Amino acid sequence: MSNKLDIEIYPIPCSDYITIKVFVKLVLKVKVYIINHEGDVVVQLFEDYLKKGENCLKLEISMIKKGKYFILFDDSGKGVKMKKIVIE
Repeated sequence: MSNKLDIEIYPIPCSDYITIKVFVKLVLKVKVYIINHEGDVVVQLFEDYLKKGENCLKLEISMIKKGKYFILFDDSGKGVKMKKIVIE
C-alpha cells in the first residue's frame, strides 16, 4: 500500500511557529528539515513516527533567520516531499 504524504503548512509567511498537518495511510517514521535555497539543511525540526490518519505538528522556528526556505519531509527513505515557506 502506498503511503503518499498529504501535507498542509500554515501560516505562510510564518515567524515563531509553523503548523504542519500531515495525513498518512499507515504509521510512518518521518524526518522534517528546513532547507535553504542552496540545498543545505538549516535545522532538523522533527523526527518521529506519525500515526495513521491526520497528524498536526506545531514546530518552533523562531531560531531561524528571516528568509525563503523549503520544508523537506523524508519518510524513512521511501520518498521526499518539499514545500516552500517564508519566515518573517
